[in-house]
This record gives sequence, structure tokens and C-alpha cells, in this order.
Amino acid sequence: MNNRTREEPAVSFPEFLEELRQELRVQQNGGTSYRKQTAQLSLQVAEKAGCIDPFFLQRKCQADSFSIAF
Repeated sequence: MNNRTREEPAVSFPEFLEELRQELRVQQNGGTSYRKQTAQLSLQVAEKAGCIDPFFLQRKCQADSFSIAF
């Protein structure tokens, strides 16, 4: 749920993962090294977190970043 609007995410978590995988494939075919790394890290964070929240909820992202990274 989005805390600002109280709405559910527009996509399901599996759909979100597929979008991230697609972005990684696109970047691997001509993206800059920065874009490739960002796409890869985004996918890794999503898979480890198991939800969309860290990408949309700033406070949750800040709190989770330490537990995900370490």
C-alpha cells in the first residue's frame, strides 16, 4: 500500500520483478555500465526484499538498506 495515497501498487510483485528483468536485458544490450549496474542492483534488492515497498517508501527503504546490504 502506498502510504501517501493509500492505494495498492499498480503492479504485482511478480510483474515488478519481470519489469526489472526486462530492464536488465535492455541495458545489457547497449546500456552504459552505470545503467547495467543499476538494473542489476535493483533486481537484486527486489529479490532479497521480496516486496515492492523499498522502491516506493523512502523510510522503509532507508531502514531496509542496511539489512539488505549487510
